Amino acid sequence: MNWQGQRLRTWQFNDVFAVRWTGPQLNVDSEQMLEESLEIAHHGFKSRTP
Repeated sequence: MNWQGQRLRTWQFNDVFAVRWTGPQLNVDSEQMLEESLEIAHHGFKSRTP
């Protein structure tokens, strides 16, 4: 996306499925940013410009 929020490029994935997901470790005493990770497997992809 550009600075105006307009989409510049998209990705089209074929035959996608999730392989691994890890979620955040919640701790009310911590000020750390919460992170999550999603690992996927696919059978090819194409780049598209709107």
